[in-house]
Amino acid sequence: MDDTVLYEIIIEMKAVGSDDLTDRDDVEEALGAALDEAGLGNVTGAGAGMGVFVLDVEVVRGEKDRALDLILRVLNELGLPPSTRVRGGEVTVTLGDAQEAPGQDEQIDELDAAFEAVQDRTSFLAFVEALKRDRREARALEDVDPERFRRSSALGWENTRIEDFLDAAVACARGHEGSGSDFALPDPSWRAFAAFLLGGKGYE
Repeated sequence: MDDTVLYEIIIEMKAVGSDDLTDRDDVEEALGAALDEAGLGNVTGAGAGMGVFVLDVEVVRGEKDRALDLILRVLNELGLPPSTRVRGGEVTVTLGDAQEAPGQDEQIDELDAAFEAVQDRTSFLAFVEALKRDRREARALEDVDPERFRRSSALGWENTRIEDFLDAAVACARGHEGSGSDFALPDPSWRAFAAFLLGGKGYE
């Protein structure tokens, strides 16, 4: 069974290639770099005709939803028009529809879901894998638009250097002391270990 899914990205030619808009090569390079950085797939081909520019992207079948989300975010960061379409994996999504969809704050994202599921060694390691993927996706977005994320990293990553990450994790635990929350680390447990790491990501 094929372990990849093909997505076609269809962009109106008038949106790429001119001096004041994103170049076609820039789109291809940005998507390729982001997908490779996140370990989700790669760009496998490109072509043009009938007024559109088409990119073929192969992604890991088991990660196709995450890959689609990353593709849409990169296209949005590049400022491509709402008419831009992503087709494949049994879905067709326009960038305009994606921009109007509920934001991350209105959804339970993968990292939050993984944290809520922590109760033993297996679920703790699954959470760590989700945290790693979250950072990879954030770094991929930062590489696409470094100026935008010069002062604040993507996806809520406030602490990207290991020393800052550990400082924040400790500060988070101390700041929640006596609160009764998971971040107070009331007892040694797999969930407490997960809360410690999650605190390192975004605590300021």
